[in-house]
Amino acid sequence: MAPVVEDLVRAVGERTGCAGLICADSGRPVRWFGDYDRVSSVARTRIVRRAPDEGHPAIVMLADGADAPPGFRFVAMQPLGREPGYRYVLFAGAGSRSVRYDGIPTLLRCVTAALRRHLGQLAPTPLTAGSNAGRRGLMIADAYSSDAPIQYVNRTFCRISGYSPGEIIGRNARFLQGDDRDQPARWRLAGALARGEPCTVVLRNFRRDGSAFDNRIEVTPVPGVDERVTHTVAVTSDLSQRQYRSTAVPERDAAEFLFALEMSPVGKLVIHGHTGRACFANPEAGRMFGGRADDLIGREMGLLPLTDGPVRLPGPDPTIKGGLPVEMTVKPTVWGRNPAWLITLFDVMQSHRIVAPTERGELGLEHYPGPVLQSRADGSIAWVSQAAADLLGYSREEMLQLSTGALDAGGLVDRDAWARNWAFVRLQRSVTVETRLVRRDGWAFPAVLDVQHVDHDGEETHVVFIRNVQEA
Repeated sequence: MAPVVEDLVRAVGERTGCAGLICADSGRPVRWFGDYDRVSSVARTRIVRRAPDEGHPAIVMLADGADAPPGFRFVAMQPLGREPGYRYVLFAGAGSRSVRYDGIPTLLRCVTAALRRHLGQLAPTPLTAGSNAGRRGLMIADAYSSDAPIQYVNRTFCRISGYSPGEIIGRNARFLQGDDRDQPARWRLAGALARGEPCTVVLRNFRRDGSAFDNRIEVTPVPGVDERVTHTVAVTSDLSQRQYRSTAVPERDAAEFLFALEMSPVGKLVIHGHTGRACFANPEAGRMFGGRADDLIGREMGLLPLTDGPVRLPGPDPTIKGGLPVEMTVKPTVWGRNPAWLITLFDVMQSHRIVAPTERGELGLEHYPGPVLQSRADGSIAWVSQAAADLLGYSREEMLQLSTGALDAGGLVDRDAWARNWAFVRLQRSVTVETRLVRRDGWAFPAVLDVQHVDHDGEETHVVFIRNVQEA
């Protein structure tokens, strides 16, 4: 599932009545809001296939009589990217004359900026419309104006806050903080906005009835044609305690959870959701920051972007740039009774070289001394080294009969996670994941996998280098 992507498409559809995210390569909707047949009619138009390739303007308008799909008064489109195999187009269409075109280009441009941060969540197969939708609010503010007034909010934002659109439009979003202005996360957000950088924070906000809630705010700046930021788009989520219980660690498992974090071979960091300060760090995280784990406790982590992907860590002196490059994943959790972020850090300096076929079409994996295997999109194993077979206790012939899910002991999401995340690895080309692999004798051990997407002999495969961290 990709709830953030689906909620953003839904926010567009609520404005016009019909919206969709289309894969230009296949001409099929990936996410949609409204009638699927109408969305499909837009997906089949030639303008969708051309938009990512021919440098069309950000918004393509199909008005009456101008090749518009049947039943639409207008269709507005916004290309998202040019990654081969993942060229997406976001569109909004209206059939009713009561829907005005004013503001639609700005809405699409802002939502597209937010979508680019979440395309990796797309599954390899389309999902039905409506599932998991409506959980996140959308807010767009005018960055050109002095007080950054709100220009647009969706229904979910109104439901979360309790305010109507008329009570929100034209005001600065700070009114949701009430009198509780002394929040460190607020200054982290202000600094990121001043620098034109994306930022994710948790602020204590207040609904119209006066009740408080923890609001996760993911802000993305939207540049104009002159690269100046014209708008800021915020995706918001209610992280009040009742919604966070499912991610809290049961008390009986708290000691085991803390021990697992402490002993993890990769960096583990917990950041308090309100203060933005580190409240836990394991020894590996301390090493990555250039010091000890104890030195990180209580340290302000405002310079650390709370988003998945590559990042360069600040060193012992946070004012000096040029720290260790890492791959970072971020998950919400609870620390004590407070919302927090669980950060996992992978040292990219320890990652394996990028694999690419030679002129003769060879990968040369048979010369690699460590454990490595190749997997297909369905999770089946295409090739395995003798070192990998020995590590897992199988013969090479036996491993070719297995699926990658059969080797996972629960470190990934589930036994089908490898195949479900194929699209993510394909988009990123190279990722690092922490998991536990199970041997033939049933013994499970922690491992770090460097997974690379490779086109080889006309087939797309994953090359998986296995790091047995117990021997590191």
